[in-house]
Amino acid sequence: MGKVFVDTWAWYALTDPNDADHALAQLANDDMLSSGDTFVTTNFVLSEAVTLIRYHMHHAAAVRFWRTAH
Repeated sequence: MGKVFVDTWAWYALTDPNDADHALAQLANDDMLSSGDTFVTTNFVLSEAVTLIRYHMHHAAAVRFWRTAH
């Protein structure tokens, strides 16, 4: 068990199934969750991720991410 800092890239890759790194991010996410790791991020990273998701995907995906991230 450890603490893992999650950046914008990881949040976006997890959210967008069409992202080239989605499978890698999903695998890393699953491994960390099964290991009991604690995810650490900042409000600035979450804000940046919401903006990226909104512009590259759509508004509903950004809202869904924001609601799940809290």
